[in-house]
Amino acid sequence: MLNLSVVIVSYSTRDLLRECLASAFRSLARPLPDGRTLRAEVFVVDNASADGSAEMVRAEFPQVRLIANDTNRGFAAANNQAIKQAQGRYCLLLNPDTVTLEDALLQLVAFMDAHPRAAVTGGQLLHPDLSRQHSVFRFPTLLMCFFDFFSINHRLYDSRLNGRYPWSHYNKPFQPDHLLGACLIVRREAVE
Repeated sequence: MLNLSVVIVSYSTRDLLRECLASAFRSLARPLPDGRTLRAEVFVVDNASADGSAEMVRAEFPQVRLIANDTNRGFAAANNQAIKQAQGRYCLLLNPDTVTLEDALLQLVAFMDAHPRAAVTGGQLLHPDLSRQHSVFRFPTLLMCFFDFFSINHRLYDSRLNGRYPWSHYNKPFQPDHLLGACLIVRREAVE
């Protein structure tokens, strides 16, 4: 069985997708501590992009398992298309605008292996300047919904009132209320 199935849903994100795939393959090529590489497969589900995304994947990443939809099936349905075909012990749902740094994919698999009760884990997200990005949140409240519709004072943006966890929580694994969907690794048993 494969260790990891990477699933990327794309809709007219050709250039971002190219960078995402290149970084994912660089990360997957890094050796494990014992010298082996992670056994993985990569899916791209293209939701009828008009920018040549599917053609780019075919031409530049022939090792990718491409599912080219005739219509935009939406994010959830497209992920499910690939998950049904995935053979990995874990499925990694990765947004096409992400760039995988160094051995991040190896670390996600190692974390899941070391924590068998974890059904889903999120990767730490960084902005392009490598500053931290909020990637976990508290369950929504009415006040948080209000903040989504109206500009808030910059002091409230990172606050608990806005559903944010303190930055100190990000220094070690913890169990948040919910994860941002940009980078999620899910145990096969949880999917099933």
